[in-house]
Amino acid sequence: MALAGAITAQELTAFMLYVQMVIESALACGEQYAAIMEGLGSCEKVLAMASRPVAAQLRPNARLQRLPQLRGDICLQDVCFAYAGRPDAHVLCGTTLRMTAGETTALVGRSGSGKSTVAQLIQGLYAPTAAATTQNAVELPAGEVSVDGVDLRQLDAVWLRAQMGVVGQEPRLFRASVLDNILYSGAAEAATQGGGELEFEEGDAARRARAERAAVAANAHEFIMQLPQGYNTTVGSSTLSGGQKQRLAIARALARDPTILILDEATSALDAESQQLVSEALQNAISLPGANGRRRTTLIVAHRLSTVRTADSIVVMDRGEAVEQGTHEELLALEGAYYDLCRRSQDSGLIDEGTAGSDGEVGGDGALAVCEGEDDAEVCETADGEPTAVVAPKPRV
Repeated sequence: MALAGAITAQELTAFMLYVQMVIESALACGEQYAAIMEGLGSCEKVLAMASRPVAAQLRPNARLQRLPQLRGDICLQDVCFAYAGRPDAHVLCGTTLRMTAGETTALVGRSGSGKSTVAQLIQGLYAPTAAATTQNAVELPAGEVSVDGVDLRQLDAVWLRAQMGVVGQEPRLFRASVLDNILYSGAAEAATQGGGELEFEEGDAARRARAERAAVAANAHEFIMQLPQGYNTTVGSSTLSGGQKQRLAIARALARDPTILILDEATSALDAESQQLVSEALQNAISLPGANGRRRTTLIVAHRLSTVRTADSIVVMDRGEAVEQGTHEELLALEGAYYDLCRRSQDSGLIDEGTAGSDGEVGGDGALAVCEGEDDAEVCETADGEPTAVVAPKPRV
């Protein structure tokens, strides 16, 4: 056509360039087609999982109770438990312990002894499971976890969790303002004491005041005010130090004014300076009254004995059982498992002078950071409480 004079050379060149662009675009679409189809398949799985009903209750179809007023008495009676993925690896075997309302109870022991599992059972994240022993085919009953004398499976789990504040080892912050991160737990998630619906209406001024009170108690107010926009500063998982994030997590727990406070290894991953600030915040959290106007029932899960020696009651866990319970002085006088933990720590002052060393880690040589025992296997918990080794349940005598 160009030779015949039907089109000019300029028009021919433009046409060839357009054709080249169309071909390149078509090839690019073809290359991305496989990735697009793979992404659609993944989206279907994600949407299917997101659409599944949430099993918020331990007994979804049962008539559930809300107590007129929660005192905070917690009791585990002959509790056995194994994770669904490892039904033969029982983390707890016939565990019995009591936490008195208004008191601070500490759980100590080797890694894998079941400390974090106890905390998860109290939150109603799992239900006890029966345990079959290897000797004489004896089956241990699942046992019972009760709050104020009522089996946890008979209580409204959503209501109960609204009465709890939990601070874990690795706090999660959302990409949102400091204010929203503190109040994420749902402010007035404090359920009405009459057993009615949860309250969520709250003015901006009241929300800000409640967040500031929680931040002051958590030793977080000072560093928050130094941020560019104070409580309106947008933060995320990588914009604050470990100690700052942990103090925000404590403020988040206190903002809901819990009756029961659970501290699961809240200082184990911090440096010495951050640990001191966080420890002061935790002491404030423990001493402040809960929603019922009385001192909170506090459960501390810790490896560092220096963080638990002032607790009202210390429970020593060993291979899924509570082997000792008492105060720091009472357990030292027994010269049993707790005495051994103190003796094996880096600073023997825990026994002689009642003070922990600079590290304060139980078993400075790593004694409590690994599972031991050549003859009997243990269950070792990972950071999220999952078992990594097997323990054979012991028959009750």
